Amino acid sequence: MESERHRERGPPTQTWQTYEIECLQARYDAAGVTVANPRVTVVWNGVTVHDDVEILRPTGGSRPAGPTAARAWIELRQ
Repeated sequence: MESERHRERGPPTQTWQTYEIECLQARYDAAGVTVANPRVTVVWNGVTVHDDVEILRPTGGSRPAGPTAARAWIELRQ
């Protein structure tokens, strides 16, 4: 993701946190060429930390991308 770095907004360790993550997958034309990159919005503990950010590079440990790629997951790290 190419976005401004945000300071940590989380509560102290060992306390409950909430995440709301909205992902818009990449779009492809009939030939399988990317016509729109994926986008993501992340709300962490009620504060929007990424708002409709375009994902410009591959993610997910170099897993295959494209219209026929298998579904993937989101990995959260702290």
